[in-house]
Amino acid sequence: MIPASNNKLWTSAVALERLGAEYRWHTLLEWTEDRWLIVGGGDPVFGQRQAEDLLAEIKKHGVRCMPGRIDWDDSAFPTRRWGTGWARDDLSEGYAAPVHAFNMELNRFSWMADPKEPAPRLRLPPSYETLPVYWRSHLSWTEEEESDVRMMRAERSNRFRIEGVLSRQDPQVTGAVWSPPHFFVERLRWFAKEQGLTVPETWTGRRRRKSGDPIRKAGVDSPPLKECLPLVNADSENLVAEILLHSIGRESSGKDYVEQGIQKVEQTLRRWGLEPPASYVDGSGLSMYNRSSPRQLCELLRFMVDHPAFSVFVESLAVYGQTGTLKKRNPLPPPITVRAKTGTLTGVKTLSGYLFHGRTPVYVFSLMVNGVREERSVENLQDAFLRLLADHIRREGN
Repeated sequence: MIPASNNKLWTSAVALERLGAEYRWHTLLEWTEDRWLIVGGGDPVFGQRQAEDLLAEIKKHGVRCMPGRIDWDDSAFPTRRWGTGWARDDLSEGYAAPVHAFNMELNRFSWMADPKEPAPRLRLPPSYETLPVYWRSHLSWTEEEESDVRMMRAERSNRFRIEGVLSRQDPQVTGAVWSPPHFFVERLRWFAKEQGLTVPETWTGRRRRKSGDPIRKAGVDSPPLKECLPLVNADSENLVAEILLHSIGRESSGKDYVEQGIQKVEQTLRRWGLEPPASYVDGSGLSMYNRSSPRQLCELLRFMVDHPAFSVFVESLAVYGQTGTLKKRNPLPPPITVRAKTGTLTGVKTLSGYLFHGRTPVYVFSLMVNGVREERSVENLQDAFLRLLADHIRREGN
C-alpha cells in the first residue's frame, strides 16, 4: 500500500542508527576582503538563529562589511533536488521544496492573510520585502478547517500564481523557492544588515568548489539530529526527511547519495531482521511510488521499542490531540496517550504509532487506507479504532 508520510518512519529510524542522535550538519563561510564563499553542509533547519551565529563569528574577526561577490559551494548534495516520482504539479508547493546543501527557512516562502479582511490578501513578512518574489492571487475564504489552494510558479523563477479557497482558521500559504542558494544569500544579506554590517545594494555570485587557499573561515553547526527529528515525524516536514536520506547516503562512497541512502536503509532493516518495504524511493513519502504494508510498519515500531534511541524516536512523533499533525484530533482520556505518524496524499490516509498506558507502550498499530474519497471519514475511523483499543485496556485493568 502507499504509505504517504508513514515512509518517514523508515527514514528516521535508520537515521538514528546510521547517523546518531547527536549528528549535526555544518555550514562554513570562507572569506577574503572582496568575496565570500559559503560552503553548504545540508543543515535542514538553517534560519535566523544560525545566520546570526555565523555572522557573529565573522564579526569577531573584525569583518564589518559584506562584499558584493558571494559564491557558494553546494557540492555536499550534488544531485536529486526532488524525490523520485514527485508530481510535477507539486514542485511549486512549500511541502515540495528542493533539497540542497543550502537550506534557508525550509526553502520556502510563507504568505499570511488577515482573516478579518473581507477577502484574502497575501503578505510576506516585512523582512522579505527586498526579495525578488512576485505573486498574483485569486483567493476566497472558507470556514472549513482546511484550505484548498493551488500554487503555480513560472519556470526558473519566483513568480507565483495562487488560486483557491483559504481557511480563516489557518490563513497561511507556502511556496517553494526556485533557487535555494540565491534565497540563502538574500536572506543572509538581510540578517547581516540587521547585525550592523554594511551590505551593498546588489551582489553577484556563482557556484564554485571550495578552494584550498589559506583564507579566513567561520562555521556554525545545526542542532543535533534528535532536536530536528520532531520536524520530520510530528510536523511531517518533507525537506528535512529528504535531507536525512541524503545524509545517510553521504556517509558512504558514491555520487548518488539518494541511491546510496536507499541502499543503506534497506541494508539496515535487513540487519535488524526486518523486511524492508516493497518499494522505498524517497525519504519523505511524498512519492506515490512507495509501497509498505501495515505489518511491516508494526514490525519496525516493535523493533524500535528495544532500540537504544527509542526515547528520541518516540518523542519525535506527534501526540494525539496535542502536537504536530495530530494537534486537532480529540485526545484520549488519561492515562492513555497516543504517539503516531500521520500520512496524507491524494486518496491516501495513514496512521502508525504507539498507544501508551502511562509511560508503557501497550500497542503498536498501523492503519493504512488507499482509495480515500473523504479524508474526514478516515480520520473518524482512526479515532474510533484508538478509542476501541483504549476501552480494551481499561476493561483489562492495565
